Amino acid sequence: MDIDLDNKVIRYSSFFIFFLAFFLNLKNYDGSITIFILYQLSSYALFLTLIKKNISAFEFFFYLFLLLSFWFRFNCMLFFENIKISEGDFDLKISNYDQAIFIIIVAFIGCICASFVRGKINKKLNPINQIEINNVFKKFYERYRFYILFIFIGSLITIYFTNQYYEIYFKGLKNENVSTIINFIYSYLFIYGLAAISSIYIYIDYTIFKNKSFFFTWFN
Repeated sequence: MDIDLDNKVIRYSSFFIFFLAFFLNLKNYDGSITIFILYQLSSYALFLTLIKKNISAFEFFFYLFLLLSFWFRFNCMLFFENIKISEGDFDLKISNYDQAIFIIIVAFIGCICASFVRGKINKKLNPINQIEINNVFKKFYERYRFYILFIFIGSLITIYFTNQYYEIYFKGLKNENVSTIINFIYSYLFIYGLAAISSIYIYIDYTIFKNKSFFFTWFN
């Protein structure tokens, strides 16, 4: 499972970002320096796994979620010392960092190893036939790609803001003043629907254009 050589710029620039995060937050980390170094190294290794050319869609989005949640967010909390985070019995200001960070390191290493094993197994198995896209639809999508993208993003924004404004669905809670059908639609969209639709859209676009950088632009 070799890293795509086209990602050289991404690898070098990301190394600088990870090193900068380590350097800026080293003095703010209340715990073992060794644990913190291993944490940054395992995070960078997971990012390198993320940008491999033959990574699966599930791995891509799952590892991206892990990095945003447990690397980016935590480094921001360390850097901006005035941020107070407390969830349940967990308080960032009084908790032992090492215990939580050690679990994150193990999880990151586990993901890296799982990705490596999955790649080895896939090489020995017969490749799954890729779903073919109809030529008529392909030509239509190539011609109206950015119009479709505009409608897609506009729909996401509309769903998000209508949900915020009418307070329809929030973390498993539903508004009893909204009709059951609307509640069901928004609940489905936020739990499964939007993720499924986004995955299908990204699959179609990548299958036609083979351009990973297009998706990285979305997240920047």
